[in-house]
Amino acid sequence: MLSQIEPDVFGVDVLGTLLVWHSPGDALELLVKAWRQQGYDVRSCYSFEDAWDFTQALTLDLVLINLNAAKEKGYWFCKKLQQPNGQLTSVVFSSSNDDQRTIAKAFESGVTDYLVMPFDVSSCLLRLKKHLQTGRLLRRLRCNNRQLRHQVSDSEEKLQRLESIQSALVCKNQELEKLAYLDGLTQINNRRSFDQRLENAWGEQRRCSEQSLSLILCDIDYFKQYNDIYGHPAGDQCLQQVAQIIRQTAQRSSDIIARYGGEEFVVMLKATDHKGGCQVARYLHAAINKAAIPHRGSHLDRVTLSMGIAMADPDHHHGVGDLIESADRALYQAKRQGRNCIVLAKTPMESASSWTPLMADSRCTAPAICG
Repeated sequence: MLSQIEPDVFGVDVLGTLLVWHSPGDALELLVKAWRQQGYDVRSCYSFEDAWDFTQALTLDLVLINLNAAKEKGYWFCKKLQQPNGQLTSVVFSSSNDDQRTIAKAFESGVTDYLVMPFDVSSCLLRLKKHLQTGRLLRRLRCNNRQLRHQVSDSEEKLQRLESIQSALVCKNQELEKLAYLDGLTQINNRRSFDQRLENAWGEQRRCSEQSLSLILCDIDYFKQYNDIYGHPAGDQCLQQVAQIIRQTAQRSSDIIARYGGEEFVVMLKATDHKGGCQVARYLHAAINKAAIPHRGSHLDRVTLSMGIAMADPDHHHGVGDLIESADRALYQAKRQGRNCIVLAKTPMESASSWTPLMADSRCTAPAICG
């Protein structure tokens, strides 16, 4: 075994690095001397163990093996160097045996060339020089390939990190957008979100003239008194409870509910005429009554809602502001009629005298439909 392995000389100003595995005093000794005189880095060894140690310590441009000395180990050695995890170095066999079966076996093991001894040193050096140049070129190509693979790997890792960051930013932006359109207290749409969704729905309604759009404005009755009696934290809880009841009542995926401001809520019902809007309002009125949220400031001793309903009739080309104003006027009429009732505006442009009260008597437990 070698007592010391010299470091790899790749990058030093030499013509190439060779390994010669041969027998002492054979014809390859002449090649070793000639190569060293020309400036090549030549490593000479006489055993399989030393040859293998050199391949582990050095990056070689060419390996020359005397098959008479290496015998069967020479074939195995060549195959190992040609494996993907090997050096893929050019290997040349030299032997006094010119039998065609031996030569064929050598090439099957992966050798680049086969030299029959005895040979002319000058012509052999020229022949091997071509193999050396090819081996050195392959060596540089392998080095460049490794660098490229590392660069590609680094680029892929950077790309994955960028994609991960981008994905996190998208999620964060979605969360921020969601927060921007949610009411922080009730966790339903806020006024900004509602205004935008109403504009979009209005555009859809104008394009599909056969569809109606209904709006329900709701207001918690005597809510100031509720805050005065129970305190603002309890008032916040009351708003949350009412919002949840509205959410459970307007259950279609196309239904939009929002906190319109203070104690006011709004429900937008797509593809819904005044009959459907009234039905949803009645369901909501019944749900609020069933919840029986205590309210000592109301003559009914519970929380109630006043509601105004308006519908955008596709046959009447009014603006979205007219629809909101009509629902707001209906809500105002509901308040004037004693609260805890529902008022329907027939069309957005009708005067205040055209309200249809659906429940005029605030003491009724169920809505009374008026002619």
